[in-house]
Amino acid sequence: MMVAAVFLGTAFVCELSLAAMLAWSIRFPRKRLWPVGTLTVTNQLLIWVPTAMVFICVIVLGVIGWNDMGWQVAVRFGLGVALIAVGNIVVWSGVFAIGFKGTSGAASDLNTDGLYRWSRNP
Repeated sequence: MMVAAVFLGTAFVCELSLAAMLAWSIRFPRKRLWPVGTLTVTNQLLIWVPTAMVFICVIVLGVIGWNDMGWQVAVRFGLGVALIAVGNIVVWSGVFAIGFKGTSGAASDLNTDGLYRWSRNP
């Protein structure tokens, strides 16, 4: 239980830091942290380290809470694997469509193809 609390707290702090960077960027547009405009090592670390930490914490929390709901194996794996696969296909097709530069917050072209016909993401 203590380990889960640590990972949940870490995920919360990382999400809070990303929200704080966004709030700073809105309040001080000339000194913004997101979107970065240009790709530098510092900009990459500010965005991707907290983002990666959130994903790691979510995976660890999923392992710690394995089958807390008491679902049957067929439901957990059948539904779970299908949802994970579909979610990853959607996310990674979007990332590849925009490109690393665009997903990192750097200036890039507006993409209106594929999934971005229905989304306002650049």
